[in-house]
Amino acid sequence: MTLKNSALASIFFISGSYAQNPPTQTGFPVDIPNSNFVRAGSTTVIDITGDDQLEILVGDSQGKVYAYRSNGTELWRYNTGSAAIESKIAVADINSDGNKEIIISSGSTFTPSNIGKLTVLNNTGGLICTHTPPVFGATTGIYASPTIGNLDNDPELEIVFGDWGAKISALNHDCSILWQSQSPPAVTGNQLPNDYDEGNVPYTVYVNDTIWSSASIADMNNDGQMDVIIGIDTHIDDNNLTIDGGRIAVINGNNGTVQFSVDTDEVIWSSPAIADLDNDGSLDIIVGTGYCWQSAPCAPPPNGVHPVINKLYAWDNTGQNLPGWPITLENGYAIYANSPAIADIDGDGFLEVVINAFKENTSPFEGKVFAFEHTGALKWGTIPQVLATLNPTSYVHYAANSASPIIADVNGDDELDIIVPSNWELIAYDKNGNQFTRVGETQQAQELLFSGAYPATATPTIADIDSDGDYEIIMASGNAAFAPVPATIYVWDLVTSSSSPVPWGSFRNGANNTGSFIENLIFQSGFE
Repeated sequence: MTLKNSALASIFFISGSYAQNPPTQTGFPVDIPNSNFVRAGSTTVIDITGDDQLEILVGDSQGKVYAYRSNGTELWRYNTGSAAIESKIAVADINSDGNKEIIISSGSTFTPSNIGKLTVLNNTGGLICTHTPPVFGATTGIYASPTIGNLDNDPELEIVFGDWGAKISALNHDCSILWQSQSPPAVTGNQLPNDYDEGNVPYTVYVNDTIWSSASIADMNNDGQMDVIIGIDTHIDDNNLTIDGGRIAVINGNNGTVQFSVDTDEVIWSSPAIADLDNDGSLDIIVGTGYCWQSAPCAPPPNGVHPVINKLYAWDNTGQNLPGWPITLENGYAIYANSPAIADIDGDGFLEVVINAFKENTSPFEGKVFAFEHTGALKWGTIPQVLATLNPTSYVHYAANSASPIIADVNGDDELDIIVPSNWELIAYDKNGNQFTRVGETQQAQELLFSGAYPATATPTIADIDSDGDYEIIMASGNAAFAPVPATIYVWDLVTSSSSPVPWGSFRNGANNTGSFIENLIFQSGFE
């Protein structure tokens, strides 16, 4: 399949200078010296040194990784190569040595000639190991964020990711292979065995196309074995195992065999969220379809474009649709790489699903943020209102198609809010979909303003980085006042108590990137 453009549609409008509420954290924003701006690389916030102070980690668009202290000073940096990092770094003690390791994936259509890979560092920024995926088409690399979990029940943790080489890999802590998916003949040059069955060992899941979706890890069937849940691009080939569209696969984490899978008529670039959406005691899978088979520049021959209905899915732990799902998105709206966030935003005892989408045939893409009830009913849909210039009558309605929402109380009213990037700002909505970040030239007393100096196209993070008893919100992008544009870390100091639960506080909801809803979670050390 033709590789899709990452489509981080940067919006270069005039950024004004405003007195901001909330204030920026002391030491921030910080322009990282000799760096390049951040595209879709979301921040990871966790204590990597063991001093009970949180650090901020992020990768830039030239393949460099930065670790910053909570006071805005640099701890270390590492150059993974020249392929851009558009993923969120994972952090965990994967080798059981008592120290955390840093796991980075790199690869981008903005740097198509540069080879992306997986890199594992120790907590001082020293190299432990790397893994380079196979070439498939014109680009090689890993757009997806790596996911960490214990797949084989030994003391060490494993790393899971899909790549553009038509491969899902589960690696041990030293980058050796636990298992990998079955590649197609187009990659291996060999036909599949006559008795190939992806549901039984010694065979593994079949993948014949690129993967953009980040994996989730959860025990879907309560058998004590962790499973890998991931979205896959698919197309028809001579093996007749896949369709022109996409696929969600639930894979035995220990051996790579398929537990079940569901075909969709469109690719899945979105990363699945895992939660008990219907309160039946079993986990469900929530994910959106992407934007390829309905788009001529993306849909590959021989069949090319086919009719697609843009949907948001929720399946139970056997692959059956939950009642009221899937949801057909409002006419003209589609999901790109945006991923759902999950929380009980209204306190009714049931979880809601929040996701941002874009409107087709708009340039730049207009956006809309949706909240759905556990039943699939629309709770609300709100179009971002963001000043395009200093003229208060000129607005943009952008919702970054590379970023996803987070859910937390950001104004201290003990109610959950939804935060999503839009243009140069972070936009915040209350539980009813009312925007309470600035909507006019003059910021009102009750309005918040999270405004940077470059387009915000990565998911923010919430954490108490300075251990002062209240949360901060952290975002990485750039600073257009300089050329070349450096990577810039923005931190705003909130009034919300750090004892308040944060049900979905970052992309993939924690430093392990498992994409799971965790009830009553307090985000102080990366969801350990």
